[in-house]
Amino acid sequence: MPPPPSSDDGDEDVIFTENGKSYTNAAMVVVGTLYTLGFVGIGIAALVEQDVAKVLLVYSNLCFLLPSLQAIKLNRWTMSGLYILMIVASSCYHACNNWAGSCVLPASFLRKDDFFFAQLLIVMTALYLIQFTPHWAWIERWLILFAAAALVVVEVTTDEPFAAQVIIAGASFALLLGYWIGYACITGGGFPPYEWEAFALGVALTALACVLFSTQQSWHLGYPWVHAIWHNLAALGQFWILRTRKAAPRDAAMDAKINSHVF
Repeated sequence: MPPPPSSDDGDEDVIFTENGKSYTNAAMVVVGTLYTLGFVGIGIAALVEQDVAKVLLVYSNLCFLLPSLQAIKLNRWTMSGLYILMIVASSCYHACNNWAGSCVLPASFLRKDDFFFAQLLIVMTALYLIQFTPHWAWIERWLILFAAAALVVVEVTTDEPFAAQVIIAGASFALLLGYWIGYACITGGGFPPYEWEAFALGVALTALACVLFSTQQSWHLGYPWVHAIWHNLAALGQFWILRTRKAAPRDAAMDAKINSHVF
């Protein structure tokens, strides 16, 4: 596979334009403000109902709006949609788990739904770091579909054991490692052209989130607090990982070209 060309297609910080004016970070400012106000509301809930941990467990899912907006800025529409689905799935599951009568669907289904999107994100993060050329871009969509189908099989045949999550993460890393080795062999050494500061920060936050997730049941602070912190760290890790690459071409957004090969 030849070295991938640059996919930069203009200012990657622009979300949308109107009358010639570019709106860069306005949406993120709004999200940050609403998120801060939400924590104020959680503080009030703590004083009134003493149920802050349960509220925070649900509300902390909104932090994934940050990488979702970043994905839109980079024309990575599939990733943006996945973050939104994660917010919905995780919020519904934790609400159902904490308050009787709040289950929009059976609790067992909501748990599996939450597991599905969280594990699919691991695979798609690895694929995001693989810079497919336009000629080979259709492979990415096939791998996403295969991963989704494999996860459904895992959901049906197992009870979501921790070992399955380790295997999914290990397989994703092995795929990424194989890409790095192949890239180095073809180009004569070196790594793909990532933004390395963003890469390092994204990996560090993700690693810390993984540690919290795997040990959350043993923390004296309690599961709700640690899991809510995990939501925040995982979302921030995704935000910085997305910034390791330039924006995709706006006319393709990795969807139009891929669909022409798959369907």
